[in-house]
Amino acid sequence: WFFRLMNKSLYKRKSRLFLTLFALSIAGCVLTVFLTLYYDISLKMNKELRAYGANLILSPRDKDKTEYMREADLEGVMYSLDKINLVGCVPYLFTVAEVNSQSIVLAGTWFDQVKKVNPYWDIKGEWINDRADHDSILIGYEVAKKIGLKIGERIKLTDAITSLASDFVVKGIIKTGGQEENQAFVNLSLVQRLCKRENQINIAYLSIIGQAEQLEHIRKNIENNYSDVSGDLIRRISQSEGAIIHKIKLLLFLVTMVTLFSTLLCVGATMTAMTLERREEIGLKKALGAGNRA
Repeated sequence: WFFRLMNKSLYKRKSRLFLTLFALSIAGCVLTVFLTLYYDISLKMNKELRAYGANLILSPRDKDKTEYMREADLEGVMYSLDKINLVGCVPYLFTVAEVNSQSIVLAGTWFDQVKKVNPYWDIKGEWINDRADHDSILIGYEVAKKIGLKIGERIKLTDAITSLASDFVVKGIIKTGGQEENQAFVNLSLVQRLCKRENQINIAYLSIIGQAEQLEHIRKNIENNYSDVSGDLIRRISQSEGAIIHKIKLLLFLVTMVTLFSTLLCVGATMTAMTLERREEIGLKKALGAGNRA
């Protein structure tokens, strides 16, 4: 009799049963998606926000004694970091060079890493992809405008200190909206040769996926393992990333709670309506001796 009543109750109220199951199914899917995003949003957002540039700077620890650190130390740092979390690493070695009787800042770097760390660079012309390319140069927009350089033009640069010179072909003009527009860029090994600073760099910018606490831990490990290297977080970027991720996670949590509450309200209202429709049936069962549990 009990099962007969149950079956009849469900059969006679198929629309409400379908509505309840539909609400539970939709809520289950939505909650699963939001909870998955909630626990995975930090990694995804950190990857996306790496398009804004580096978040860790390496420089010589004792700047009063030297402006240089070893390139080998940087390679050791890169090797020690998790390759999944390390987006890229860009070293720079700066010198002053003369071109067309005018002085400019010449920077040596790894062009294959610049693309990873600074994807926002706007290049008019061609990019330099080979670290062994010693014939190509990228010119900042302001430098090109000041000296009157054009893409494809051949120029000669002379180091202001060592007087060593080299010829280059202008491959592209850089627009970044920053100080890079006032510099010229060639491969690192060439600048090291021109200014006689083999295996030396001035500074390095690292782009690492991680929150501020993880970056601080990495910074301390680098300083503990390399006595000549100092690490500094670009706090404006790391703190902004943390604030953005916190707000997004809070939004996902609130949407999840609202969805859960709406589902409970829908299911509760449907079940209450079904119970009220069966008042006479419940009264009959109670009169025949059924307990509250039944």
